[in-house]
Amino acid sequence: MLLAVQLFRSTSVGQLADWLTPLLLAVGLLVAGYLAYIEMTLAQATCGVLGDCNAVQQSPYARVLGIPVGVIGILGYLTLLVLWGGKRFKKQQWLDVALFVMALAGVGFSTYLTFLEPFVIGASCAWCLTSAVVMGILLWMTAPAGLDALYAMKHSDDRLKKSV
Repeated sequence: MLLAVQLFRSTSVGQLADWLTPLLLAVGLLVAGYLAYIEMTLAQATCGVLGDCNAVQQSPYARVLGIPVGVIGILGYLTLLVLWGGKRFKKQQWLDVALFVMALAGVGFSTYLTFLEPFVIGASCAWCLTSAVVMGILLWMTAPAGLDALYAMKHSDDRLKKSV
């Protein structure tokens, strides 16, 4: 992960984040919206030849505390979009940290759900995997600024403590 973050910092790929982030968030919102629709209406998912999306969407793991996982995804992607939009208007370090932490949480949740598919549910969902990949790319793109901001915030606190 750290090697990927360094690669991101050292290339022009970092500049792509300005327009790639909202594009990825839009893709994530569309995928999560489709999954939420499938989960709430019990409609048949279009999955193609990859896996069995319907088995995944109808499993007990398609809801957390009664909330469809797709709805949780929508809320996560919307939160990331609001944070990204806020960062466009206010260059505050906490926004970089919040974006990174939200993307990290999204990857953690996606990893858990992706693990459940083959090992517990016995099926895979191409839509779910698409969302997991989108969240992984978002983490890769937010990590450099988030880690830099976290480092800067920590060291500014250290300087304040030394001056008191």
